[in-house]
Amino acid sequence: LRRALDHRALVLQNRAYRDVLENRQSDADVGTLPERLEAHEREIIERALSDANGRVSEAAAKLGVPRNTLYDRMTRLRVVAKSFRT
Repeated sequence: LRRALDHRALVLQNRAYRDVLENRQSDADVGTLPERLEAHEREIIERALSDANGRVSEAAAKLGVPRNTLYDRMTRLRVVAKSFRT
């Protein structure tokens, strides 16, 4: 039973990775390099904010950047921390 549950977890994880990979490949064909880099940066920041429950100081620590730098990047990318609070 444990092996079956472990196998199921791996199947689900594999499916999630495939979805992410498909999204990245489809995004790679759209836009210029700076636009794609900006989209990737936005995704990283949004993931860090989501993990930190919208707390910018925690997200900045996780990303290894100063809080003010993260605020500047969020402003440039139009990312609002409050939308990640639960």
